Amino acid sequence: MGDGATVTCTGLGTHYRGSESMADSPDCGHRYTHSSSGQPSERCTAAAAATDTRRCR
Repeated sequence: MGDGATVTCTGLGTHYRGSESMADSPDCGHRYTHSSSGQPSERCTAAAAATDTRRCR
């Protein structure tokens, strides 16, 4: 997540609603505890990967 945290989510997740952009995810998420203020270009680096596993019948 850019700050050393690892997040593993299970389940289907929750539909994104733009009006709730600052609300915590009700079932899976990550909140940064430090601002990127003072970092080069006021940014931090983050990486994410997604894996979708499905059973075929």
